[in-house]
Amino acid sequence: GLMFHELAHQVLYIDDDTAFNESFARAVELEGVRRWMDLHGTPKLAQNYLTQKHYEKDFLQLVKITTEQLKDLYQEEIDAGEMRQRKAQIFDNMRNQYQQIKISWDGYDAYDNWFAKDLNNAKLGAISIYRDYVPAFQALLRENNNDLNAFYAAAERIGELPKEQRQKEMQRLGEMTNLSSSTD
Repeated sequence: GLMFHELAHQVLYIDDDTAFNESFARAVELEGVRRWMDLHGTPKLAQNYLTQKHYEKDFLQLVKITTEQLKDLYQEEIDAGEMRQRKAQIFDNMRNQYQQIKISWDGYDAYDNWFAKDLNNAKLGAISIYRDYVPAFQALLRENNNDLNAFYAAAERIGELPKEQRQKEMQRLGEMTNLSSSTD
């Protein structure tokens, strides 16, 4: 996956748009691994990969919940001392929830280093920025009949748009994904 991700940056990279670049690379990574598994994967390897993706989904859900809790906290009109205390409680709760999740993972510990270091808003934001537009890029791939060359060309055309238009197009594609998944 890492190889597909890093190679994707060689195919397309837009200056000053981390969300676009990282989401594009993540979408290529996921598609690359899927295709590689179809050709070369064994049932055991496929199961291991699916298990890892399940753990990642749990982790991402925990990050999302924590981010939402912090957003709610920042909307409150409280003094700075109480804000810091409650923020620390939210991060402590996140760590405790992670330990509970790990129990169901039979000790899988790939995220231990992430939790071992200081938790802060920037760290949470970095997680989401790598995934913000992944559903939009997946919709763009489907829109191009899963043809990677056509997908790359379409992504490049979007990348050439001014940033505001690019963001609107990515939001539109993401909304298409939300609409199609709500009708499934």
